[in-house]
Amino acid sequence: VDCGTCAEDALTLAFRDPIGRDTLKRGPYKLKVIVFKGTTTEENARVTAESSLFARPLALYNDGTHGDEKSGDGVYTIEFETDKDTAPGEYEIRVTAQRDASTAEGSIKITIDPNYQISMPSILKSYVQGERIALDGTVTNFKGAVPNASVKLYLDYLGQMLYQEKLTADSNGEFKASYLVSFADPEGKWHIK
Repeated sequence: VDCGTCAEDALTLAFRDPIGRDTLKRGPYKLKVIVFKGTTTEENARVTAESSLFARPLALYNDGTHGDEKSGDGVYTIEFETDKDTAPGEYEIRVTAQRDASTAEGSIKITIDPNYQISMPSILKSYVQGERIALDGTVTNFKGAVPNASVKLYLDYLGQMLYQEKLTADSNGEFKASYLVSFADPEGKWHIK
């Protein structure tokens, strides 16, 4: 009676990128998996990935294209993209590798966190006419400062745009701007966006 695949012929797989528990932003990424047959890499497996991140199952390739570094190295790769419609949250990616009668399965969980945070500690609760509003701040994400981020600043009063400016954060994620409150500006509650 056949007892199944011999251990030395069994397929296994290892995630190379992303690694489980990674947090990704929206944008293009590569899914890379190394497939082994016993202790050597397997060049001719059929590898697929499924996740609610993808509209359909994806085929991974070991052909030097599709984001793969080198043909025949046992590293199977496919490029995928998380876009503006990808909801923040935790996602599971399940990968299956098959060669002849041998199958290997594995999964990882990743988090999509597309949000940036803007900190503007220089903002006061109130200002008087003739005073300057310092619109200084820092752009961060889950990894820390976001260098060269595009920042749009708006001051409005009851839907009337008082000030707008587009800035680029520096290499530390910091940006600086200011607005001089003139005597012609309206009194009341202003919104900084």
